[in-house]
Amino acid sequence: MESIFISYRREDSEGQAGRLYDDLAARFGEDRVFMDVAGIGVGSDFRKVIEERVARCAVLLVVIGKRWLDARDAAGQRRLDNPADFVRLETASALKRDGIAVVPVLIGGATMPEARDLPPDLQALAFRNAAPLSHTRWQSDLDVLAAELHRLLNAGIETTLPPPPTSRRTQGSRRATRRMPWTAIALLAGAVLVAVPAGFFLYAKYEVMVAEDALRIARARAEATAAEADAAERLRRQQLAAAEEKEQAARQAEEAASAARAEATAAAARQDEEAARVARAAEEEAQRKADEMAEVARRETAAAEQAREEAERKAEQDRLARLELERAAKQASVAGERTFGGGKAAVAAAPAVRSPEELIKAQPPAAGTPAGTPVKWQLSANCGGRVEAAGTVSFALQPSGDGVRVGVQLNLAGGGYTVSGGAQQQFDRPQPSYRIASTASWKGAREFSTQQEFEVFAQEGVRFARAEQRNLRTSCP
Repeated sequence: MESIFISYRREDSEGQAGRLYDDLAARFGEDRVFMDVAGIGVGSDFRKVIEERVARCAVLLVVIGKRWLDARDAAGQRRLDNPADFVRLETASALKRDGIAVVPVLIGGATMPEARDLPPDLQALAFRNAAPLSHTRWQSDLDVLAAELHRLLNAGIETTLPPPPTSRRTQGSRRATRRMPWTAIALLAGAVLVAVPAGFFLYAKYEVMVAEDALRIARARAEATAAEADAAERLRRQQLAAAEEKEQAARQAEEAASAARAEATAAAARQDEEAARVARAAEEEAQRKADEMAEVARRETAAAEQAREEAERKAEQDRLARLELERAAKQASVAGERTFGGGKAAVAAAPAVRSPEELIKAQPPAAGTPAGTPVKWQLSANCGGRVEAAGTVSFALQPSGDGVRVGVQLNLAGGGYTVSGGAQQQFDRPQPSYRIASTASWKGAREFSTQQEFEVFAQEGVRFARAEQRNLRTSCP
């Protein structure tokens, strides 16, 4: 008779169920503990096989872990809801039999399921007292469970003797006994003498069985202790191996960090070297541009000095010419008065020399571009990238007092920018060329300004033949 049947679910408690089987087999014998439903032949109805094997046990241990209640199959259905589930069949078959004790065994901190969470044929399980088995108190919990199993298994042993036979021979013996009391007493005394040694023999045999059970239990406990020691040793070795792996990983991480720091230092050195090279190139380029600008300024200064000298020479010639004309006019006037005997001259005098302002007003342009006429122009700037704009620039020369007022107006566009600006400047006297500085505002993706200098070369008073542009400065944000 397979006295103890262990029912468990592999994905929930396979390891703990195997350990429980080993411990109970050591205490009660392997022939009295049954665990797996195996050896079911092909074509056999496994439901009947389970019924038969469960019917041969006296105690069914239902091993319940944390996943016992909610374990699901590949389709996502709860296994306990399947009527063909092995665990459900085993438990339900034992619950419906009066001669089988069903004991829930809680492992891994699991709790008893409630009746409402169980199928109808398993709801009686919720009202059975459970036996806990924890990892930290395995041996003590197992001792309590083993004692209960001894009680349950021994509770079914028949201890009463059968009634004496009631045949006629027996009845005759009773009458003979009544007739011969001393004979009966002698027979009874002989039976007592035989029964006492037999009782001592049975009692001794019982003590031997108890001692053998105790020895088996002691051996099982020793083997369990040895197994726990082996497990502790394996755990210690695993922890040592894990510590060595962590140490090796830490060394590798430190080596990687050192390599990264060295690479970062080398990269920073390369960047510093490249930045120094770029800075030297920029400084050389700035020096070259400064030299070019200085050369241009020198040439412009020389040209301006030459123009000034030319203007002064021309002004001196004009002054001498005016003096010569005045002298000639005076001589003509004196000659006329002499001719007509001192009377007032009826002949018109020679035309007086007009001032430069009058010449500017009176003389129309004969050729070239008139002052104030727009001309096509191109202006460039460099703020984060070269930008060019094209449009018109208008110049104007207006007499103002004793001098000339020169004006310039810019209206350009290009590169996503619109450019506008202008300037006016008063000059004390007319001269061959005029220099005027202008500011232009650039509006677009960015806003900045540029300054230019225009030199207007005037001919015949009010027109200019050409103009030159010099970029003075670009003010970038």
